[in-house]
Amino acid sequence: MTNTVVTELNEIEQAIADFDQNFKAPIEADIKSFDAQITTLQDKSRDRTYDMVAALVDLADLLMVETPTEGYESLLVKRGITKPAKGHNPYMAFIKAVFSVKGVNGTWVFDNRSAEKHANHVRFLVNARRNSLITGTIQDYIRTYPEKLKGIEAQDREDNPNAAQADRVKRVRDAGRRAAAKATIDETFSAKDGDLLKVYGRVVSGKLELLHADVVSNDNERDTIFYKIGSVKL
Repeated sequence: MTNTVVTELNEIEQAIADFDQNFKAPIEADIKSFDAQITTLQDKSRDRTYDMVAALVDLADLLMVETPTEGYESLLVKRGITKPAKGHNPYMAFIKAVFSVKGVNGTWVFDNRSAEKHANHVRFLVNARRNSLITGTIQDYIRTYPEKLKGIEAQDREDNPNAAQADRVKRVRDAGRRAAAKATIDETFSAKDGDLLKVYGRVVSGKLELLHADVVSNDNERDTIFYKIGSVKL
């Protein structure tokens, strides 16, 4: 490229052609190559993370975390980890013990907060394997699980709410059950008193047209609907 100003069409086209050849094409090729390398490295990093979680599941079973031995409890004491209280995730103490490192003064320190989510991963996967839900490798199970480790963590938290979370869920559901009606109509869609319905409709010319309704009989779905209703500021 030259710093000389060009004004003629053929000169402008040549300047652009030079840019394409000397800069645009090679730089875009490098960017594409680097992006591919990044993707490969990210895939490798995820695979190694899955290997780590699988190894943690095996180690947790080996140490009998849920029915701790005297030796395991001694390990927690030695590494300054508080014994988990009843009802709390026992694998949190396990993760903290495993990921603790000895500081310069000889005491054990846990500062790897990003590893804490493995407590949910391990608890969920230990139970999944006990219930014969994992037929292949743990790594393959993680890869096929919706949203992978993120989904496993979310499901474990939902399956095992702490006391405060469980109380809040109950209060919100109860609020949903007690919610006041916004409107009433005579059409029941052949449902009986006490039935919970999912109603389908549309707004036309400023009025709501009700088209169809399904009776909700699944208890989990009923709880979910009541929770949604209770979550809304009525």
